[in-house]
Amino acid sequence: DMLQLQARVLLAGSVAAGVYSPDSNVNLALVGEGLDAERCLDELEQLARRSQRSRHVARKTDPTGAALLSSVDAETGATVTFGVGMQRECASASVISHYASREPRIHPVLRWLRVLAEQLGLLGARDGLLGAFEWALLVVYYFQRVVAAGPPGRPQSMVQLILGLLAFYGRQFDWMAEVVSVRLASQGKQVPRSDMADHIAHDPWIIEDPGDPSVNAAARTTPAGRRRVLRGLRAVERELQRQGGWATLFSCPSVTRTRSFVSLECARDVDPRVL
Repeated sequence: DMLQLQARVLLAGSVAAGVYSPDSNVNLALVGEGLDAERCLDELEQLARRSQRSRHVARKTDPTGAALLSSVDAETGATVTFGVGMQRECASASVISHYASREPRIHPVLRWLRVLAEQLGLLGARDGLLGAFEWALLVVYYFQRVVAAGPPGRPQSMVQLILGLLAFYGRQFDWMAEVVSVRLASQGKQVPRSDMADHIAHDPWIIEDPGDPSVNAAARTTPAGRRRVLRGLRAVERELQRQGGWATLFSCPSVTRTRSFVSLECARDVDPRVL
């Protein structure tokens, strides 16, 4: 309203997809017909600099080179980024959110995988690796292709799901012949490269963007980045298979040296010693 534009503000990114972490940015998209991106960002920047709640206002670019406006909310400390257009990003986030709402185990597996990728330095589209969005698509596709094809009535534990995901992408998935596509995924069946648009069918890795099937979300990965991801997945699987591997991988000295408490409500007849 302040900019007097015929446009809508939509959530995008990991928050819109429902796969955010506590330190995720809040990504907002200004969507409408005939918007001038530079003019909109210029006026948004002026508004942000006059606002008492906005700190560290700056212009940035995303991994694709699109211009963004970034600021830090003074009350919450959250980083907020504004982009113009971004219809594809919004559509992609809604697809991930849709699948995650139907399978409640997707969120915890994805959050675990994101923490792991951050700890091992495997997260970052700018560095030729996979970004948070690409990791989310890998998790959704794994559930569609592998988990859904499992024995009915026998749900897997979180440990089984995580080990299965690491083995699937680290050792079993044929990256040179197959495609990650949540649009075309079916239980137990590969998605061949021949189903992709001609201009991306020969890319080394293909992770189809559900918001636009002509876009390869893994197009920015580099040979070194791809090797690093595969080595990381295989090494983590070996470590977790080893006795005590889980504790070793996620040990945190700053936490283990202090006492921690959990507060919860329970029925009156529950014995605290049982908990």
